[in-house]
Amino acid sequence: MDDKVIKGFDVKLDHEKLGINLEAFITVVLHFAKIEAFKKALDSFDEVQSCYRVTGEDCVILKVNLNNKKHLVEFLDKLSDYGSSQTRIIIEQLA
Repeated sequence: MDDKVIKGFDVKLDHEKLGINLEAFITVVLHFAKIEAFKKALDSFDEVQSCYRVTGEDCVILKVNLNNKKHLVEFLDKLSDYGSSQTRIIIEQLA
């Protein structure tokens, strides 16, 4: 039966064992002229675990995995080419 109901499977990784010590949600307000360039650049952002285009004041919400604060700063610098961002560091997953 090939009705494409199952879209994929998830693997749960131990991020700390992989050197990922920082997870964050980053909201981005994209410059209008940079939306297509941002979409194309997403594949090159290894840090991005998931990305959603949303309604409201922000254009995009990213969930990212990072090694440390320095890595966060470097990633934010890359994002600044596409618009302004706000970062929320994840301190604990509740569910």
